[in-house]
Amino acid sequence: MWYNFVVKKNAVLTTSLCAALVCAALVGGASTAFADGGSGEYPENFTRTVTFTELKDYAIGEDKFLFLDNGDLFELDGNTFSRLETEGKNITALNYKDGFYYSAEENGETTCYSLDGESADPSKMQYETSFDLGGFHYYETDSVRVLEIEADIITKLDGFTNLKPYGDKAYAVKENVLYELNGANYLPCKLEYEDYSQTSKILVGNTSDKLKSFNLTSPHFVSLNEGAYLTQIDITGLDGEFFKADATFKVGVDFHSTQALLLCKTGDSDGISVITIDGKCYIMRTDCTTSISRNSVSKAPENTRATATVSQSYMYSSPFISSATQLKAIDSGYLFELLGEVKKSDNPELLRDFYIVKLLDDSEQEVIGYVPFEYVSLYTFIEKEPETTPDPEFTEEDLVKPVILIIIVVALVLLAVAYLVYVGTTKKDKDKNVAKTAPATKDKKDGKGKNKKSK
Repeated sequence: MWYNFVVKKNAVLTTSLCAALVCAALVGGASTAFADGGSGEYPENFTRTVTFTELKDYAIGEDKFLFLDNGDLFELDGNTFSRLETEGKNITALNYKDGFYYSAEENGETTCYSLDGESADPSKMQYETSFDLGGFHYYETDSVRVLEIEADIITKLDGFTNLKPYGDKAYAVKENVLYELNGANYLPCKLEYEDYSQTSKILVGNTSDKLKSFNLTSPHFVSLNEGAYLTQIDITGLDGEFFKADATFKVGVDFHSTQALLLCKTGDSDGISVITIDGKCYIMRTDCTTSISRNSVSKAPENTRATATVSQSYMYSSPFISSATQLKAIDSGYLFELLGEVKKSDNPELLRDFYIVKLLDDSEQEVIGYVPFEYVSLYTFIEKEPETTPDPEFTEEDLVKPVILIIIVVALVLLAVAYLVYVGTTKKDKDKNVAKTAPATKDKKDGKGKNKKSK
């Protein structure tokens, strides 16, 4: 039966410089990608296998392993492998009995210690060298031997030494490898841990520049593959040669968020993705992410303008507030053209709502970026009507006098018009009557007083 001691908890390998050098010698198949000082790639796998140069003794308990290799004491605890400080003691043996213990030789005398360095009862170092487990009897002479009790068959395991029982299993060592025994059958214990030290040697490259342009048209979102590794980084610390790495996690094991805002791609052939989840930033392999297809930008309100209401703020290159994504400084009163809205309700990976806006910089060049909703005020442009100043002594009663005056004026005008019409009409009638009553034209008389007939 294989022992699989893969990642069980979130932890970064913590060792001293001396321990790191020793561990490097113990780790079989360790990566040499960073031998030249750094890499533009994110490691595909952090799992390492412990190997030994001179495995003298071991102890197993509490889901931990203790090893004495070439005089040094090492502990494998879950995914962490580290060298333990023993204050220069000459350790000769290890054991587990309700705790870990070791014996050390000092001035010709052997003393028992607990793992914290306190003196302990020497009986803690005693264990059975001949025992029965699962129908087999195990014992050690010149080599480990196994008796199958029912069949009365003895098998010699050549080269195996240091036989010990822990729990319901038997263990032994051969050629610096720890084995689990099952009768005459045996398998090497799978002693693995996660070595995250490589994450401190991943080159930053031109990540800062890529952060400023990746999401300007619209934001990108990705899902994280199960079992993928990701390392938390300080996104504001991109001025050095390497990313400032913190803890490393494994999706589905000690990290359970599965979707993220993609800030940019960087590294060799864009093989590294810079993402953000819940306000924290991480790097991981791009091929361990899957792009999310989504209409992330909604239409901005029509006929609407926006003005900045927060002084000394910024437009950002992504819908994520950070000094690493600051695109342009803005101040209260800046006018924006709205290009769209990116809302948390549509994109749950965001921490807040953003507008995509456009403005002209000092050189009359267009700048497109993101501003949080709370940074701006929207308004609809409507042409203003002429302003009037109301009379503070105005009352409704003041309207009566002007109305009466207007009525009187209108009446007088109507009377004047009527009078003029009347006068004009009367004069015309008189002229007609005079024309009708005028006498006929008389004939001319002759000298005798008689009318002359016209010929």
